Amino acid sequence: MESNAVNFNFEYDLYRVPVPAWMNRVLKPSMESLYFYCDESLPLATDQKYDHKFLESVEGVVTQETSEAYPWWGKLEPLAKKTNCKLECHKANQVLDLWTPLGGVVSTWSELDEMMGEGRWRLKDPWMMGGTGQWRISRELLSDPGYQKGIETRLLKGPLLLEQSLDISKVIGTTFKLDESSATLLFSVENHQNSQGNFLGGEVIDTPTSCLSALNKMAKYWHEQGARGILEIDSFLLSEGEYPCVEVNHRKTMGWFIWHLQKKLGEGKLRLEKGHGIRLNPENAPLCVEWVKF
Repeated sequence: MESNAVNFNFEYDLYRVPVPAWMNRVLKPSMESLYFYCDESLPLATDQKYDHKFLESVEGVVTQETSEAYPWWGKLEPLAKKTNCKLECHKANQVLDLWTPLGGVVSTWSELDEMMGEGRWRLKDPWMMGGTGQWRISRELLSDPGYQKGIETRLLKGPLLLEQSLDISKVIGTTFKLDESSATLLFSVENHQNSQGNFLGGEVIDTPTSCLSALNKMAKYWHEQGARGILEIDSFLLSEGEYPCVEVNHRKTMGWFIWHLQKKLGEGKLRLEKGHGIRLNPENAPLCVEWVKF
């Protein structure tokens, strides 16, 4: 039987790095069921146990997870290693002459020391999901021998992206559909996050006009490189200006769920906390996921 698997561990499998425990203990049992709201005709391939009443309430069909299930969240293919890489996004920004913060790609401690100025900075792993694989650093922290050793050890595995910290007011995700002929903008969402960059919810918004030109350029760039399917671009709206193309996710995102939920349930926002909204996932899930109507 044909089926779809919501492979949240896409990046970890793509780059062959260990999958963190929270992916299977928290994220998958809490968020996987949002698949049922996305108007998909194929059953969900899963190893999660869903209550019959819950499946009836969402008109969900499940089947046993197997290696033959289609990787619905993100397709494991050679180009995806580039499209989902923060270093490649930084290079694309340079090629397209798009704004980026102070910083750049660093391969050694001496390069990091030379490039980094005063104030707050972030050192980003090229591949990890947003909110993970980042160091918040400053000159004071770099003077700590233990901190220096940790970064030097990581740099032995490959380069990192250094960026000056920004005063971020909003985090936006804009999703395109790339087919053989064009890159079509589908929607934008505002992602609600905590101070660590972890997802807390979100809502569909109008695509910021200040970012639109840069977003289209980036989507067209990857389309010309051969990327197809769903491609999402993160943007930061700043207290002054914007960072239009922070990173690219050549896969589905939480925004995909939010977009479909709005079409199905009406205008509102997704929220990862219990309140007075519509409960979307099973009662026994580690996190409560709700849709709060406007």
